[in-house]
Amino acid sequence: DVDRGASPAVTKELLSGLVVALASVPTSIAFASIAGVSPLIGIWSSVVLGAVSTGVGGRPGLIAGAAGVVVVPLAPLIASHGQVYMAPTV
Repeated sequence: DVDRGASPAVTKELLSGLVVALASVPTSIAFASIAGVSPLIGIWSSVVLGAVSTGVGGRPGLIAGAAGVVVVPLAPLIASHGQVYMAPTV
């Protein structure tokens, strides 16, 4: 017999992950424009930070705040040195 109690929990987790992913797209684009880089870099940075925080056991609010935390050191760094040091900073 298959345990039918697990299916609603999996559905809720998938839907909540989709909502967080969709909500992080405009935030990532906005923070990328603040840092002065391409919007695609902002989106990929959000994906990488989400994957890393998931891999090391992140908290529920961590993914939503990750882009805001990264743009603080990135904006002046990119303004003074260009995009060369962006990947090591992230």
